[in-house]
Amino acid sequence: EYTFGRARNCAIAFDSDEMKTSKYFPAYSSVHFKIIRDKQQNLVYLQDLSSNGTFVNGEKIGKNNQHVLENNAEIALATKTHRVYVYVDPKANDDSTI
Repeated sequence: EYTFGRARNCAIAFDSDEMKTSKYFPAYSSVHFKIIRDKQQNLVYLQDLSSNGTFVNGEKIGKNNQHVLENNAEIALATKTHRVYVYVDPKANDDSTI
């Protein structure tokens, strides 16, 4: 389980100078979202913890809701076009020659 947000205790803290100067920075929550691996079901989930919006492939997840992440899923914060992460599944069987 990994947490993402402005709080210093997040696994991935949004504290770089570049992020702090983004016009979206005020919309980032202390703990904006987390990524959870369910080893029993062999799935990875994103759980939205923000009132300001977390989007996966342009779809708003909604606070406290979860969304299964698939390989190359685009994660956006605050607006659906503000893409900041791409989830890469190390177990995916994508063509490695691309």
